[in-house]
Amino acid sequence: MTTIVADEVLGRFARQQNDWFRRVREGSLDPEEVGRVVQSVIDRGHLFAYDKRKDGWKLVEDVDFTPIDPAKLDFISFLKPGEGSIGGNEMVRRARELHANFGQRHAEYLLEHQREIPQEFRKYYIVFTGTIWRIPDGGLSVACLLWDGGRWILDFHWLENDWGSGDRLPRSRE
Repeated sequence: MTTIVADEVLGRFARQQNDWFRRVREGSLDPEEVGRVVQSVIDRGHLFAYDKRKDGWKLVEDVDFTPIDPAKLDFISFLKPGEGSIGGNEMVRRARELHANFGQRHAEYLLEHQREIPQEFRKYYIVFTGTIWRIPDGGLSVACLLWDGGRWILDFHWLENDWGSGDRLPRSRE
């Protein structure tokens, strides 16, 4: 996270925290409100465990994050019958159409809960189209989880590449 964004997020959080202390003394603090405010600070700050802004990348697009249950996910293909591969922009469009547009924070969450990802998906790249980064040379990239012989790892792949039968999108069954 850039220093400017970090200072803004932390400043907003500090102001809110001062208000909470005042309201605790008054007895008017709603614990659910605290949870909502903390989540909104996180969401607006786009806090990533692997924040690519540190590498000079620019965040182009990001979806809202809510925790997901790995047991309630399907990992689906975005290809239509007869297709071998498609371009990244078309994959992103189809992900939205298929309600399978999870972002990098979802990938990071799954990485923390990787034992719950079904073993049969270890042969695929799991693609998270909801977060799009612009790398310093101008290309666009998205987060992917891939099995690396003993664990899942987070990687980033160019959207300009062709995407095919070895790639899957996560989608909630709910």
